[in-house]
Amino acid sequence: DGVIYRVRPGGGPPVAVTRTGPEGQHRKPVFLPDGHRFLYSGGLRSGLFVGDLRTGTQRRVRADGGEAVFARPDRVLFAASGTIAYGRVMGQHFDPASGVADGEPTLVADSVFNPGGPVGYTVSDAGLLVYQERPDFPQRVWLDRRGTPLDSVPDDEAWTFRLSHDGTRVAQAGSGLWVRDLSRSVAMRVAVPDNPGQQVLTFPVWSPDDARLAFIAIGTELPVIFVARADGTGAQVRLPSPPSGGMPLDWSRDGGTLLLSGAASRA
Repeated sequence: DGVIYRVRPGGGPPVAVTRTGPEGQHRKPVFLPDGHRFLYSGGLRSGLFVGDLRTGTQRRVRADGGEAVFARPDRVLFAASGTIAYGRVMGQHFDPASGVADGEPTLVADSVFNPGGPVGYTVSDAGLLVYQERPDFPQRVWLDRRGTPLDSVPDDEAWTFRLSHDGTRVAQAGSGLWVRDLSRSVAMRVAVPDNPGQQVLTFPVWSPDDARLAFIAIGTELPVIFVARADGTGAQVRLPSPPSGGMPLDWSRDGGTLLLSGAASRA
């Protein structure tokens, strides 16, 4: 029935310790340090909750997210919600005594993968995060003009790349669009195809202030132009495309106009 049960070591019937609500099924209970309260997640990453074995009470900690773990002494890690955020583990300050999470969540790891479940990670009492990363392929390397390697990135299911103007990030496009932070070697997915399995995203171009990315989705129709925020917030915006399609080449300096190339047509 989608709730969490407790079972006493000596036997006896299981006893339900949560009650379902709009969040759907409850899953993945994780004890807090006091041994009687526990974190758990709603179905479809519909929130994080704290339950209490002694009182039977349950309270919402976050309105979104799922698959949470407690990281001593004062952090909660959880799987982010949304299709774009799939595989992204976030961290937030958490008071285990009051059960309150506060402050802004921060990215802990991206491209976390588990072929047998929704997310594959755990954290030790000493604070060591262990997770399964999406399978990587041979690294791609860029060189200086003398041929000396400068840096490299794993494939990440991408085959078109664009370095940001300030040189700190790389946009990687393919089955999705990622932005890789070179200083931390963390790649955050910022866009996904409208029709997964039928489209690929490619040819990303940074805006002058490195805050947005223009790219195209190629699939069963003419290429479609989109713009997404480079920090992963907000929805990707579809732009009007020329009748013959177009590929973004560059932005105007004020960030208001895109230069496109496409097939010419005769009148």
